[in-house]
Amino acid sequence: MVDSIPNPGLIALFGSGEIAPSGRKVYDHIFGQISTSVNVSIWETPAGFQPNSAIVAGKIGQFLESHLRNHKPIVNQVPLRRIKGSSSSVLKKLMGTVPNANVIFLGPGSPTYTVRQLKNSFAWDVLTQKHNAGTHLVLASAATIAMGKYALPVYEIYKSGETLHWTQGLDLLGTYGLNITFIPHWNNLEGGNELDTSHCYMGAQRFKQLSNLLEVSTTVVGIDEHTALIINMKDKQCHVVGKGSVTIISHRKKPRIFTSGSFSISELGQLSIPKPRRANYKSALPWLTKLQTHTSLSSQPSKMVLDTCASREQARKTGNWALADLLRNQIQEMGWRVTDTEEGSKLIPYHSS
Repeated sequence: MVDSIPNPGLIALFGSGEIAPSGRKVYDHIFGQISTSVNVSIWETPAGFQPNSAIVAGKIGQFLESHLRNHKPIVNQVPLRRIKGSSSSVLKKLMGTVPNANVIFLGPGSPTYTVRQLKNSFAWDVLTQKHNAGTHLVLASAATIAMGKYALPVYEIYKSGETLHWTQGLDLLGTYGLNITFIPHWNNLEGGNELDTSHCYMGAQRFKQLSNLLEVSTTVVGIDEHTALIINMKDKQCHVVGKGSVTIISHRKKPRIFTSGSFSISELGQLSIPKPRRANYKSALPWLTKLQTHTSLSSQPSKMVLDTCASREQARKTGNWALADLLRNQIQEMGWRVTDTEEGSKLIPYHSS
């Protein structure tokens, strides 16, 4: 089996504000590229070490369903909390709704935890395979940092007082020839007059020292708060959306600052689209292909789906919202979206437009 020719989806990286009113334009831009139903997969991974990771991810879903209702997004929350050490069979069970997603979201949490969990995992192969085939990625906060070649250990330095250092990131764009380190919260002002918290809480002085620890070929991309950088590799263009700016620092040129509008991807480095690669037996591609084919076969819900939907309807009538949410997730794992109307619950297959 040979992978298809790369057709990478968009990559949106938030500096912050992923559930603020200013973030809606970013999602509008992403969702507007999708001709079928918008199917969003929200991964809990970055905050997986926190007991409330489901709540953190749930807020993203609530924002999308409430503020992007014109796109009628199908939102699935995926509890990928502790991936390292899990077998692919366990991950496949957790990721039952992921094959049909055309948008994957990862957000707040810990950058280094995100890297540790996803590095060389089956889940990471799923994410990169899907992005390679056209799925759009929306990344915020910790996830934005983790996607670079080098990841800034924010908590370890800012909260725990560790010496200045970098850790290896997931290097999402490395296969495209780009050596980039992403820094959100570039213009943060939480420290006020007493403490410089710009440059993702490092401050300008400490960040200068950190920059000296990076290899010379690394390009630093700083993204202001309530701002997103959207990378379109097919069109070789980048777009700045939001209230602030994107700052690009590399050894080749003086720092460049882009406020709104578009600029060439060449500002980030020399882009090269990788050639198709042959999938090995560990690749996620066969699993993705099988699941996508399987879920597109049936346009009628099974008796199990109908019974689960009826049980959920009863749970809603009795005010058992926790059970209703659990049953909704089970319905989603079986390939169906449940929509509540005045006439009752309606089932819509993921592949339906």
